[in-house]
Amino acid sequence: MSNHHNGARTGETEQMAQPQCLKVFVQRDYSEGTLVKFQTRFPQELEGRLERQAFEATVNRLNAYFAEAEKATCSTYCEGCLACLTVHLIYICKETHYDKES
Repeated sequence: MSNHHNGARTGETEQMAQPQCLKVFVQRDYSEGTLVKFQTRFPQELEGRLERQAFEATVNRLNAYFAEAEKATCSTYCEGCLACLTVHLIYICKETHYDKES
């Protein structure tokens, strides 16, 4: 009886030792050019692990963050000019607009 019990424990230990890490790659969406944007197509690897609506909401939120970070405004234009004039040394003292937003 002790052998059966030990065998069950060995099986449990092996199962616990297996990594539970799942890598899922979300593809970039180039339909609007080279802006940073990700596809909202639900990856099959997440089936049964995550709700489709939660995935889409998360990807849409990320896409909104990147869209905001990549907006060209007067401020970002001046930031670029100042960076050129200071040979990019300004970025030692100041975080870029893109870094702030993304």
